[in-house]
Amino acid sequence: MNAIAVRMIGITSPAGGECVGIIPTVARLIATVVGMIPTVARLIAIVVGMIPTVARLIAIVVGMIPTVARLIATVVGMIATVARLIATVVGMIPTVARLITIDPS
Repeated sequence: MNAIAVRMIGITSPAGGECVGIIPTVARLIATVVGMIPTVARLIAIVVGMIPTVARLIAIVVGMIPTVARLIATVVGMIATVARLIATVVGMIPTVARLITIDPS
């Protein structure tokens, strides 16, 4: 490694050894990783704790499928009923028209 570049990035020791200066950096990195272990453990515990809730949520959604299917069937049935109602009203128009045009005299 180029000695000037090594000095520029600050990993030389005063004695001139190129690798000695990196030891504190590696030690800090190891300390940071070790310090993260409780946080990662808590995160894993939270995710594991969420599994029953997610399972219940999936069960609720799966349980809703028949209800949604019945709702769709009801809406489709209502469309047919409304179509018959419209046809009935349209069919009544000539009768109502004749009724209106009857001469009362």
